[in-house]
Amino acid sequence: MENKHLQLWAAVLLLVGGLVHLIPALYTSLQNLTGGQPWLQIVVGILSVVVSLVIFAGDKE
Repeated sequence: MENKHLQLWAAVLLLVGGLVHLIPALYTSLQNLTGGQPWLQIVVGILSVVVSLVIFAGDKE
């Protein structure tokens, strides 16, 4: 995957994670949607870590 695509995904994941934590009602709604567990937030966090590790481990030009 091209580095620009990874940077776009990183920005999107950062935006989604930030909005979820910025708006308490959104966080609670997502948590209630998954039966009281913050699974969607956990998945976004895991994806953010994976994308950032791939960017850091990518070719250094």
